[in-house]
Amino acid sequence: MHSQKHLLRSAYGFTLAELLVAMAAASLIMALVVATYFGQTTTNSSQGQVVAMQQNLRVALQVMEREIMMAGYKPRPGTSVPAAFGIITADADELVISMVEPVTDLDRIDNDSDGTVDESGEKDGRDNDDGGAGEVDEAGEIITIRYQLYDSLGDGDQDLGREELNSNVSVSAIAENIEALEFVYTLADGTQPTPPVSAADLPDIRAIGISILARTEEPSVSGYVDRIIYKTLSGTDWGAYNDAYRRQLSVVTVNRRNF
Repeated sequence: MHSQKHLLRSAYGFTLAELLVAMAAASLIMALVVATYFGQTTTNSSQGQVVAMQQNLRVALQVMEREIMMAGYKPRPGTSVPAAFGIITADADELVISMVEPVTDLDRIDNDSDGTVDESGEKDGRDNDDGGAGEVDEAGEIITIRYQLYDSLGDGDQDLGREELNSNVSVSAIAENIEALEFVYTLADGTQPTPPVSAADLPDIRAIGISILARTEEPSVSGYVDRIIYKTLSGTDWGAYNDAYRRQLSVVTVNRRNF
């Protein structure tokens, strides 16, 4: 009799109370799974933006260091250079330099498209200084470069621009989402003049300090607030910005060659 009652009850399935408890438990588990998924997605997105920001800075500084070291680098004997050669403009937020374009550029790129990478005397196939009525890669070619912040996309976000003056190469962004940029200059006697450096002191610049503050492309959605005070090489404070963007300050001092 007892066995018959048990079989009869099983045939009716779950009670309403049992179904409600099971649905509530399933809903809780699903909510936890969804929350975990979106949490991991948000974390991965934030980490990806930070990595992109760091890579931006690394590439920009590598380019600037290499070219600043070459500013005013003495050309081969017999090569004529303009009166304004080396460091042309030295301001707090703008730097203009010139140099004889290196005849060998170990950039792992076949710049002259002849099938050989980084061969001796390789040039880039451009008329960088617009000299010689459009002559390309002439002997002792001078390249003049300007670094400053500009809005490359017209979206209100500043980018670090590199522009080849007096050439057919337009300004391009070598680092995006740059919050601030500062240059400081050290003369041969160790002093640091207040920018802009006078024309008389430009030849005496021996080192250039660079402070770059970058931020992520998008604000963090994890409740992060940037309350950090960033200090530049000159001692200037940037921030606190009190927003949800993550930032990184990179500073470097570049010593010029041939001095």
